[in-house]
Amino acid sequence: MKLSKLVLTLGFVVSVSATFQAQTGNATGGNISGRVTQHGRGLPDILVKATRELSVRPDSPGIEARTDSQGYYRIGPVVAGQYFVTVYGPGLVPLRNDQISGSPRQISVSAGETVTGVDFDLIVGGTITGSVTDSAGKPIAQQAVMLTSVSTQPNPTLYVMNPALIPFTSGYFRTDDLGFYRIDGIPPGSYIVSVGLDFTAFMTFRGRIAYRQTFFPSTPDRANARPIEIAEAANISNIDIKIGEPVATFSARGRVVDGSTGAPIPGVTFDLQIEESGERGTIPKAGTSNPNGEFKLESLPAGHYSIKVSEDRGQAGGDFFGTSSWFDIRDSDVHSVELRVEKTLMVFGTVVIANTNEPAVLAKASQLDLSFEVSPNDRGPIAGKRVRPTSNLTFAVYGLKPGRIRVHLNSEKQIAELGLRFLRMELGTNPIREFEIGHDKQTQELRVILVYGSGSLRGSVKLENGSLPANARLAANVKDDKGFFAGTWVDTNGNFLLNALPAGTYKLTVTAEEPGKRTLGPEAHQTVLISENKATTVVITLDLSGLKAP
Repeated sequence: MKLSKLVLTLGFVVSVSATFQAQTGNATGGNISGRVTQHGRGLPDILVKATRELSVRPDSPGIEARTDSQGYYRIGPVVAGQYFVTVYGPGLVPLRNDQISGSPRQISVSAGETVTGVDFDLIVGGTITGSVTDSAGKPIAQQAVMLTSVSTQPNPTLYVMNPALIPFTSGYFRTDDLGFYRIDGIPPGSYIVSVGLDFTAFMTFRGRIAYRQTFFPSTPDRANARPIEIAEAANISNIDIKIGEPVATFSARGRVVDGSTGAPIPGVTFDLQIEESGERGTIPKAGTSNPNGEFKLESLPAGHYSIKVSEDRGQAGGDFFGTSSWFDIRDSDVHSVELRVEKTLMVFGTVVIANTNEPAVLAKASQLDLSFEVSPNDRGPIAGKRVRPTSNLTFAVYGLKPGRIRVHLNSEKQIAELGLRFLRMELGTNPIREFEIGHDKQTQELRVILVYGSGSLRGSVKLENGSLPANARLAANVKDDKGFFAGTWVDTNGNFLLNALPAGTYKLTVTAEEPGKRTLGPEAHQTVLISENKATTVVITLDLSGLKAP
C-alpha cells in the first residue's frame, strides 16, 4: 500500500489524498446514511460531506447533506467507489475519533447500495484563549497560534498526518488586531501552545515580519513548554505568550553553472530548502538565474539552507537537475553559493493493452496518467513524473534524473472510470519490475502493459478471535497466475471495493497491517471468480488469533 506524503512548502497544507483510494465505479447511484448525535441525542442541521479526497475543509468538493431534526442524514446518490465521510459541527468533535466512529471516516459504496450506520457521536471540544505580545508588551496582530498534540490522539484514517489535528497546526488560528486569540473545537488531549513558525524563512521571504517560535509560557525552548490539558467543553484562558524581537534577515548570492564545464547557465529556476531541528521545508521556485547565471535571494533569517533545481512533475520536465551543498547564514550575507547542474534524461515508450484490441478501449489509454517514480542515484528524495500517452499510444517523459524507475498508474479514480489497470513493464520482450537510466543508459523501447477490466469485487471482512489494534487496519488484494495485482484498504465498516478487474480467477488475500510499516501476521485467502460487466460479492473471515502487537 502506498500513501501519499505531506510536503512542507511555502503554503500551508490543509488536505491530503491517498493514491490507493477514490475508486469510482459505474454510474448507478448508491447512498450513505447515518445519524449525528451528542451523547445519544440527535443533532439537527449538522453538515455531513462525502469527498473523494481526504480533507478537513468544509468547502472541499463533494456531496453533502444536513441532518434532520432527529440527527439523521442521507447522502446520495453517489457513484460506486470509496469516500471519506466527514462531519462539520461548529465547536464539536467526535467522542472517539478512531476508525470506527471518527471523522473523517473511510466508506466504500457499491452500485445501488445504501451504506447505513455511518454514525457520529459528538461532544463539545475544548477552548483555549490568550494574548500574544512583544517584549515591550505591545500586542502582535495576525500571528499564527499553533497547537501540537503531546498525547496519543486517535487517528481515524491512519495516514501520515492525523487529519483531526490539521486545523491546529496549519496557521488557521491567528491573533486579532489587539493580539488576542481563540482556539475552539479542540479534541480532548494534551497540547503545547506556540506562536510563530519553526521555519521563519517562510514569512520573511514573503516580506513579512517573523518571530522565532515561542512556546507557552513564553519560552523559545520546546523542552520547557508547559502542556495544556483539554477535556470535553474545557475553557482554558490566559494562555498568554510574550515573544522576542523580529528575526534579522540577510541575503544569499550565488550562481548556477554547468557541472562539467563550469560555464554559467541562465534561466534555471530553483527551490530553496531549509533545515531546522532535523526537519526540512521547501520554498518552491524561490529564484531564477539571470543571463550571467547569477542569482540573489533576500530576506533570509539565520539558518541552514541549500538550493535545488525545481522539478516539474508534468510531462515536459526541465532541462537540468542538481542540488547545491548546504550553506549556513549566521549574522551576515552569503556570497558564494554554487549550484552545479547536469542535463536531465528522457524515456520513450509505448502503451499496450494486453487483453483487447477494441478501438473504444484503446482510445481510453490516452486519457490515463502514467506515473514514473524515480529513485535517484544521488540518494535524494524519490521524484515523480506524470505523462499521458498520445492517441497512437506512444509517450515521452522528459526531465528525469539518473536512477531506477518504476511505473504505476497515477489515479485510482482514472483506473475505475476507464477500466484500465497496470500489468507490467517490458524492455524489448523482457518483463521488468524497474529499470535504470543514466547518461550512458538511455531507454527508448519501454512498453507499459495494461489490461482492461469491467468486473468488480465487493467484499465484506468478518473478524473472529479478537479485534484490531487502534493503529491497524485491513488491506485486501487480488492476484492471478499471470502477474496481475490490484489492492485497496478495507473501510471502517469492514467492506472493500475493487473495480476495473478483468474476467478471470483470482486469489483474494486480506491482511492486517500497520500502514506504512508492516503486516501484523494474520492472513485470509479465498478464490474468487470475476466476470465481465458483473459485480461479484464475497464474504471472507480473518482469524486474529495470531495477531502480532504493533
